[in-house]
Amino acid sequence: MAAGLATYVGIGLVYWAAHRTSRITAWYALLFAPAVVIFGYGFLRSMILALLRGGIVWRGTFYALKELRRSARKF
Repeated sequence: MAAGLATYVGIGLVYWAAHRTSRITAWYALLFAPAVVIFGYGFLRSMILALLRGGIVWRGTFYALKELRRSARKF
């Protein structure tokens, strides 16, 4: 708990120190943690659904993970 709070305070201090040059407001520091949670949820949900379904659905088309891995090896 203390480490998390210290990290959050550190993020706030970094935004405060960079405020003059970057013109970033304190709202960014306050909203940083909730934004990380929202993005993390989205990534985790996407990964779980892809693994459960065996692929992804993009614009109404299903792409199997096996096919995606095979085509990724070409690069």
